[in-house]
Amino acid sequence: MSSGVEISDEQNDPMGKLAVELGMWILFESVEGKFRFTGVSKSIAEGRRRTKDLETYLLAQGRFSHLIQKEIDEIKKFVAKKWKKLTKMLDGEVDAIVKSYL
Repeated sequence: MSSGVEISDEQNDPMGKLAVELGMWILFESVEGKFRFTGVSKSIAEGRRRTKDLETYLLAQGRFSHLIQKEIDEIKKFVAKKWKKLTKMLDGEVDAIVKSYL
């Protein structure tokens, strides 16, 4: 039975790193109510690093091979919205935003 992820075990780590570099997976932590981006995500949030192309990541995986451009664009919008929401957490809106994820 296939999971639809057509990458080998050797590709798992690079694909995970790529997901972070794309901004698809965002690295952050919240300690005692203080939110901050970490690692590559911090560099992206600070504008010191640009995200890579999300389409490359999606199409490299068999489970996304059926997507049409309109759907890929929707995923890009979702990622941008997630970044915007998490960036607001830097401005002290942590509690309200965390509750919206619950």
